[in-house]
Amino acid sequence: MRYDLTGHEYSARIGNSHKALRKRIRDDERIGTMEDVMQTRTRKAIHVSTRSCLSLFIAGTLFWGCSSSNGSGSVAGSSGSSGATYAGGTVSGGSPATTGGNSTVSGGVSLAGGLATSGGSTSSGGVASSAGAPGNGGDTSMGGTAGIGGASSSSIGGAAGVPSTGGTPNTGGASGMPGTGGAGGASKTGGSVGTGGTGGASKTSGTGGSATGGTAGAAGTGGGHDASPPAGDAGVGWNTVDTILGRIVAPTFPNLDCDVTKYGGVGDGTTDNTAAFAAAIADCSSKGGGRVVVPAGTFFTGPIEILSNINLNVGTGATLKFSTDPTKYLPVVEVSWESSLLYNYHPLIWAHDATNIAITGGGTIDGNATSSDWYAWAGKETADQTALRTQNANGVPIAQRIYGSGHYLRPGLIEFMNCTNILFDGFTAKNSPFWTVHPVLSTNITATNITALGSVGNTDGFDPESCTDVLVKNATIQVGDDAIAIKAGRDRDGWTYYKPTQNVVVQNCTLTAKVGGVSMGSEMSAGIRNIYIEDSTFSNSAGNLQYAIYVKAAVTRGGFIQDIYARRLTVATVSNLLYMTGHYVSGAVIGATKYATFSNINIDTATVARTSSSAFLVAGADATALATGISLANITVTQSATPVLSSGSGHYSGLTVSNVLVNGAAFNPPSSAP
Repeated sequence: MRYDLTGHEYSARIGNSHKALRKRIRDDERIGTMEDVMQTRTRKAIHVSTRSCLSLFIAGTLFWGCSSSNGSGSVAGSSGSSGATYAGGTVSGGSPATTGGNSTVSGGVSLAGGLATSGGSTSSGGVASSAGAPGNGGDTSMGGTAGIGGASSSSIGGAAGVPSTGGTPNTGGASGMPGTGGAGGASKTGGSVGTGGTGGASKTSGTGGSATGGTAGAAGTGGGHDASPPAGDAGVGWNTVDTILGRIVAPTFPNLDCDVTKYGGVGDGTTDNTAAFAAAIADCSSKGGGRVVVPAGTFFTGPIEILSNINLNVGTGATLKFSTDPTKYLPVVEVSWESSLLYNYHPLIWAHDATNIAITGGGTIDGNATSSDWYAWAGKETADQTALRTQNANGVPIAQRIYGSGHYLRPGLIEFMNCTNILFDGFTAKNSPFWTVHPVLSTNITATNITALGSVGNTDGFDPESCTDVLVKNATIQVGDDAIAIKAGRDRDGWTYYKPTQNVVVQNCTLTAKVGGVSMGSEMSAGIRNIYIEDSTFSNSAGNLQYAIYVKAAVTRGGFIQDIYARRLTVATVSNLLYMTGHYVSGAVIGATKYATFSNINIDTATVARTSSSAFLVAGADATALATGISLANITVTQSATPVLSSGSGHYSGLTVSNVLVNGAAFNPPSSAP
């Protein structure tokens, strides 16, 4: 299906994209039932992406703009991840089990185990209240690599699937490894732990079963992630950092350079290079990937989509200058806007369901936003913002949340969704219409030596959302909102579609912002845990950075923020070194009260020149949701306007203080304030 809009052809992605399907279905924290799978496919069916008509030339024209640079050979392809068979599979077999019944899916779509190919599939253990019959592993088909033993992490209950013995390759596929029993997962939408799973909390309101990792989580009350779930790593504390960093590996790329000027690109600041970028990326991708090179010059362009195995290299002296014409960013695509899912304007640079992707180089990515265009929308967005929050709270299907033309929700500068193996390195990003760098639902992210510049509200610098294993190092961020804002979904969407953000390491950064240096929340309904901040500087050129460490949640969020560690911080003038609140408000508050919990928050070794208010404000959400386990040690605040704990503090317990000096005197606040 194709649509001809604004002079370009755009292709509609229908639900036969096996890679995207595998990526969606394998995450059984996000999709728990067959109905969820089909609803998700419906959303993807209307997903559309920008493709220049020049990219169609690939089928019949040999582009000569790619050249191999000196170096080693290309990167070997990776095997497919475990997931679910869709095309070619059938949903057949017994009916839902109630007490020891048969497997619900026995030869059709596998929710958590087996290989996502185009033939038969493994079972997921079936739906069961008390030990449904086990799945039976599963064979590979169509020559793909065998499933990983038909792993036993059933998504909505039932006993563990029987591990396969490698699967039988039909047309040359290698045998898979034997599976093992799936470990338990955190509760998703409430209910108690079932007896048929392997220690997992309930997925869909009380049927029980295992999820995909960790030990059994406590049952949710009205929809998951209320109680503190298990940590993402076995250890908690600074001894865990090396383990996390050992997993974070920047992607590498084949030694192939595709210079955008060889595809019609002109760096004169006025020529529209949208088609040239699309052609260069498509050609480079068709050859197995490599660098799409932007040489010195100013390249005016519309939206850019990055595909798997593409490194967009913006060289020193090069600038990507983006159009401010909203029609250039249509048709709408699936994005996360203020942590709710919807279809909205295309981010200026976007990737979706991609693997091994990067933006590198010493050049500049200029969103080109001004008060005459994108920033003017800030005064017009309230109605759309409220409508989206209401749709979130009411569980309106994402496919029905269509914004874009006629609406005023600004696009982000860089948004990568559902991606793995990401590198951001060396570039300067500025004048973003909205959040600057925003990876969502992604894993293995390296952000080094980047600079983010902005001056107005909502231009957060770096916002990892529902991401796992993230390194931010040697970054310089000077923006009009939060410098680094760690997020994990808003309210009902957070409990339903997002997942915890975990294992984030921030090192040697200079964070100059108007609101928070490192913020956690307020969108954090799926939970935030294992955050490590060290050897970083917090300041503001105007002397008005509000909070160095900012922990925030609204009363409708639910979720948790836990296991936060900061050390060796150098702070100039701020309002507060630590500001923690469970009653954050920004815009309309929509939805039932659902308190977040804060626990195990630690700051050790910090020097603060001045706080214009109290150095510390510690406030949990409620007497039933105390902030617990806050540790402050080896901190010197040279000058504080209010040398005591803020009067806004309360609903906390287990506050410990060691060697903290404020205005030269020992700081000794109450250890609890229920």
